[in-house]
Amino acid sequence: MSRPIVLIGFMAAGKSTVGRRLASRLGRAFLDLDDLVTAHTGQPVADFIRAEGVAVFRRVEARALTEALHLRNTVVAAGGGALEAPANRAGLARAGVTVVWLLVSPEEAWRRTTGPARPLFPASVAGVRALLSEREPAYAEAATARVETTGLTVDEVVQAVLDVLETTAIAGGQAAAATPLPQPMTLTGGPPEHGPVLVGRGLLGRLADLPSFPRDVTGPVFLVADPLPAALFAGEVRESLDRAGLRVVEHTLPGGEKDKSPGNLVRLWESMARNGLGRGSLVVSLGGGACTDLAGLAAGTFMRGVRIIHLPTTLLAQVDAAVGGKTAVNLTQGKNLAGVFHFPSLVVADADTCRTLPPELVAEGWVELVKTLLAVGAAPGDCQRASSPGPAPTDPPSPDLVARAVRAKLDLVRADPFDLGPRQALNLGHTFGHGIEAAGRFRRVRHGLAVGVGLLAATRLSETEGYLPAALATDVVQLTDDLLAGFPGSHLSAAGALDPGEIARHFDLDKKKGGRGLVFVLLEPAGDGRVRARPATGVEPAAAAEALEWALARARCSARIRRSHARAERSG
Repeated sequence: MSRPIVLIGFMAAGKSTVGRRLASRLGRAFLDLDDLVTAHTGQPVADFIRAEGVAVFRRVEARALTEALHLRNTVVAAGGGALEAPANRAGLARAGVTVVWLLVSPEEAWRRTTGPARPLFPASVAGVRALLSEREPAYAEAATARVETTGLTVDEVVQAVLDVLETTAIAGGQAAAATPLPQPMTLTGGPPEHGPVLVGRGLLGRLADLPSFPRDVTGPVFLVADPLPAALFAGEVRESLDRAGLRVVEHTLPGGEKDKSPGNLVRLWESMARNGLGRGSLVVSLGGGACTDLAGLAAGTFMRGVRIIHLPTTLLAQVDAAVGGKTAVNLTQGKNLAGVFHFPSLVVADADTCRTLPPELVAEGWVELVKTLLAVGAAPGDCQRASSPGPAPTDPPSPDLVARAVRAKLDLVRADPFDLGPRQALNLGHTFGHGIEAAGRFRRVRHGLAVGVGLLAATRLSETEGYLPAALATDVVQLTDDLLAGFPGSHLSAAGALDPGEIARHFDLDKKKGGRGLVFVLLEPAGDGRVRARPATGVEPAAAAEALEWALARARCSARIRRSHARAERSG
């Protein structure tokens, strides 16, 4: 996987135009930093600057740049003034990214500025010359390569950038971009109300052309997106819907687990009402699991039900959250306590979106994928071979493996649509995991990591309660340790530092509890070295507490090992 290529330079140097074409040539995603600022603020950059001032804009822009530098396989166009801040230049250096300075003369920049007024563009050629002279030292400090653009066409500049890059990885990107896209896999088999799940590549830009896309939409399409996916992918989704003659209304969420609040749900309802959504409309979610949960709940309750299509952009959402029809918001007392079942009309899992994810988000998805395979009856060794092409599962799985996990989940959802029996096997690790998330106030520990630590606890409890032989338990623990190696040590430390008593207090609000007391999903042998999950009652709180403390201690130990290795690498 490749670090971002960042284009810098003065206004009108062609960063956005060149960046889009360069990204297409390389088979990468394109991100305009101004688009990410707009997604976070809800306003076009020019309007935001007029309303809040340049200083506030620069702070938001700096946060957006930091976010962009965590991505992979992207081309990023940075704002003309973003490099004036020393912290931003230092961030580029720390990230070790390729930074290409697109040079332009003052006269050429002035000539090119014929479109909509740029809020910070000088009023004369002399002003351009002065501002460019002021910024050039910052560009020079940050750049790892330079390309002159004056007098060149866009294609000539793109080729010049490719010539400067000169890497084998880039050449591979060009070959991949020229390869025809295979047909997506169409997965069915859920309950009748659940639409198909498409798994493949290059799907978002042809959304409305896909055979499974509904042809009877009579109202607006309401596109609900997380900020980063909105900046990266909403453009191609919107263009596909526009070509189909559909009116698109966009609503960008704050982003992350904090999206799933009653207040954000009300804001979605109100936006739907303001924009004239009706029963014939369509809601489309674009983002991670929190986005699919919230958008699904809004769609399932607005006017007693509007159809929804999920476009999950994280691996976790593709193999879990977007499939199965569960929707919810969090309450102060716990996770996913208020929601409905609302099955999607279509799920489109585009593998290209996962290529942009930072390693820890890929690791989150691997946890959920492996959890699903274990729950339905897989051998830990088979899962380990699938998830460990390298020292840690930080590269996305193949679409075939994603499809395998989705099929397994659809089979359970068909057998138990409303999570009253067999489907509860998919909650393996989640009673512990949801308690960990709640104890961290849904901010300190991400869902995939919480489930990974929960899987350790569930495996320990399976062994101590006599469900799982020690040898199989050891195999599952080793597999889970390998999955957790994909998370930064600081994340593991945050999980391990949580108060086990506070985590345990959230068990009483677990949705599986009912009138049966505490219910934990545990592992048992399934023959031929395989395991499978099953709900278990009658577990004593003390036994669950011991398993939880053991898992948290193991997370802390993993964090210490990671820190030790990092120190050794720095000193060596």
